[in-house]
Amino acid sequence: MPPLSLDAYRQALCQLLKPSTLSPGPYTPSEDGKIGRHASVLRAGRPVVLCGPAGDASSLAQAQALAASPFAACVLSGPLQAGDTDAARIPWPDVTPWAIIAKPDGFAEDGTRSDRVIAVVLAAPAKAIAAALCITTETARAVDPNTPQLDDGVTLSLLARLASRPHPHIG
Repeated sequence: MPPLSLDAYRQALCQLLKPSTLSPGPYTPSEDGKIGRHASVLRAGRPVVLCGPAGDASSLAQAQALAASPFAACVLSGPLQAGDTDAARIPWPDVTPWAIIAKPDGFAEDGTRSDRVIAVVLAAPAKAIAAALCITTETARAVDPNTPQLDDGVTLSLLARLASRPHPHIG
């Protein structure tokens, strides 16, 4: 089987995102977002995903559900726990966060919408992690219980293996 081009990989990812009620998108924290306490998913005591205000029951429930997810633990490289994080302690200049954004299902997104931010991925590579969390039923439902049954990363992992093969026309 020939290697998969980057454009084909992106097109396939868009098709996987289409049925989801979530989409990854770029995120620049506001000054208000850089302060206060946030419900969060922690790895080794450090925040890897922010889920909303620490005092909000639904934000805490999202953090707990993500922390309990075996897929999230795999994608985020380690055992996870739910907690809260003082955003003022996050080294924002050193982080390139990516958001998980609510969207209508049935639409493929290009990451440029600025709809309701549901969670913020801090762990690198944040864009890839956010996409994986959006296309897997277990983690997408942790963030949005109304998410339909999704691909669960089966197609994406196959595409990643194909995309990582050396291309005969490139080096």
